[in-house]
Amino acid sequence: MSRPPLLDLASSWRLGPFLVDATMRGEAGPWLSARDIERRFDSFITSPESPASSDLIPLTLRLTTDWGDWPRDGEQVPSLEATPLAEARWRLRRTDLWGELDRPARTVTAAMAPQGPVMEECLRLLMWLELAAQGGVDGLIVHCGCAVHGGRAWCFPAASGTGKSTLIRLTPGELALSDEFVLLTRDDEGRWSAWPSPFWNWERQLAADVAPWRAYPLAGVALLAQSPETRWSPAHPLDVLVPFMEQVIAFNAFGQEAARTFELAAELVESLAGKVGWLHLRRGDDPYAPFET
Repeated sequence: MSRPPLLDLASSWRLGPFLVDATMRGEAGPWLSARDIERRFDSFITSPESPASSDLIPLTLRLTTDWGDWPRDGEQVPSLEATPLAEARWRLRRTDLWGELDRPARTVTAAMAPQGPVMEECLRLLMWLELAAQGGVDGLIVHCGCAVHGGRAWCFPAASGTGKSTLIRLTPGELALSDEFVLLTRDDEGRWSAWPSPFWNWERQLAADVAPWRAYPLAGVALLAQSPETRWSPAHPLDVLVPFMEQVIAFNAFGQEAARTFELAAELVESLAGKVGWLHLRRGDDPYAPFET
């Protein structure tokens, strides 16, 4: 069996308020290649023409990919395990990942199987811990479809298989920010915004008319439910909080930090009173029509 091609990547990406310095060395595979990374992240690569980055939060990924046998110890670890070390550092372990997270240095150093989702999870974890640390940026990473309608972003949280990708794919004329994970941030005046995301479930590059460094004001949160008829059911923020929180990244391995995430989720749904609820959507219907009637 021939060896897989080598992976040798060094790049800087701007994701919302974060500047990510990423290096990846090792062996590529059918689930992670230079082309895969290019397809997802090229729109976010910083360049001399990019907006100034001096005010961004630096994050570092140092990843080594290995086509060898995983898991390393012969045991399946289906969900991320984080073992506390000294001074806000954790040892990370999963079936396809061995590494260490240094929170003060904002760095993940790891060996991983050559699979894209592992790299992306390391990155989302770094972003999430920074958002939860009250370090100057308040925000959430939400499992949702997100698109811009009338200049404002609608967030459609839903469990896998509910139809997020279908909604985003079949909605013509809209600016799609993601069909899988999106970053929401809050400014000093309590206003929430959504950012374009490289985290997609289906193979789509960021649309040419989406500015990757622009935040879009958040119009509302509509939890997605499949239905034989399309209708909008607004709800009290407290009734939405628990199902919304189920789609917000809050790694169970980091309980203390997750408490801050819950506080922010509560503040977000309360700030959108009247624009939070359930969107019962029949496949193929315009998801925005119920909000305009």
